[in-house]
Amino acid sequence: QSTVAGTVIDRQGDPIVGATVTLDDNDSGYAYTATTDASGNYTIEVFDLYDYDGTAVGNYSLSFTADGYVTKSRLLSITADESALTGEDATLRQAAIMTGTIYETDGTTVVANATIQADNGLGIVYSTTSADDGTFTFASLQAGSNYTLTVTKTGYVKNVVYNIAVSAGETTADQDVLLTTTITLSGTVLARADGGEIIGATIRLFNLGKPRSSSADYTTITLTDGTFTISNIDLGHYRVHVSQTGYIKLKVSELDLTTAVSGRDFKLEAAATIFGNITSKNGEPVHNAYVSVSSKAASDIGYGAVYTDMNGNYRITSLKAGKYIVKVWTTGYVEKVVQTRARQGKKKELDITLRSAGSISGQINDDTSGLPLSGYVVRVKSETVTA
Repeated sequence: QSTVAGTVIDRQGDPIVGATVTLDDNDSGYAYTATTDASGNYTIEVFDLYDYDGTAVGNYSLSFTADGYVTKSRLLSITADESALTGEDATLRQAAIMTGTIYETDGTTVVANATIQADNGLGIVYSTTSADDGTFTFASLQAGSNYTLTVTKTGYVKNVVYNIAVSAGETTADQDVLLTTTITLSGTVLARADGGEIIGATIRLFNLGKPRSSSADYTTITLTDGTFTISNIDLGHYRVHVSQTGYIKLKVSELDLTTAVSGRDFKLEAAATIFGNITSKNGEPVHNAYVSVSSKAASDIGYGAVYTDMNGNYRITSLKAGKYIVKVWTTGYVEKVVQTRARQGKKKELDITLRSAGSISGQINDDTSGLPLSGYVVRVKSETVTA
């Protein structure tokens, strides 16, 4: 058995009665506690029965907590069994107190079990939970003028309140926070042609109230029956993208999600596919060739690009029906441009043969001095290549 003892007082030197002193074993995680008496004194007896050898030797964290005072902590080491550590005293500063109530947006319906965090802006974050009547109390805050209050609960939109000031020995009351309930969007993704459910389709939501971004605010994937549910959505207006391989991506420019929406079905059109094999004149597959497909129409009805595999194969999916320009380019071969048509839900095979490319090289010199000249563009007539 080892003991840790000391006295807890305030800044005026008066004892703090009923303060909780906690000794946490940093190795086992076990905690020993004691409460200060009328003189502010405490003693903690350490019986470490959780290690195989039963020793109390180790590293600990010693903390002092009392209502109305700022919690204080420090490290402590016990270096020998049956030792008595005395003089482990603490002087606590008077704390600031903050109270309030968490309500729904109507200002009368209380929200219980909400998590409230108070960040003093200096790296210390206090946390508590609202009671059944929605009230909360922080009883041991350091004084400060730049607290941030963050309130969260599943089913509600997170709310953050900035620049709250609290003073030592005073209560900052009525820090009430309103929470807005979140929205749920549910429905089914279907094939437009036959109404069949589409499994594994991806639904992405982009909040129109935020700067445009390629990163979705919410994402989910349809289940085996084609249904989906996205919960805990912030109220607002959203752009929706629905996609799946073999189908044309659906883009909904605006969806009102200020109330819950259920049974919202999205229908995808079957896409066209252009695929084939790229070979040289002698029939050898050309791998790592860049194949691009672009629409001939002014509107964006489809596009894509891939590199051929080791066997010269390529496949570009999710294209709308229409006329396309297919370009193939790779080092050592002449660029090939082919026009083709893709039909909805159909696969178009397009094999392309490339001719080996020739090359021209030389040097550009000043005609008077004979010195080399750099930075001049050399063009080959009727070709797009330059150097």
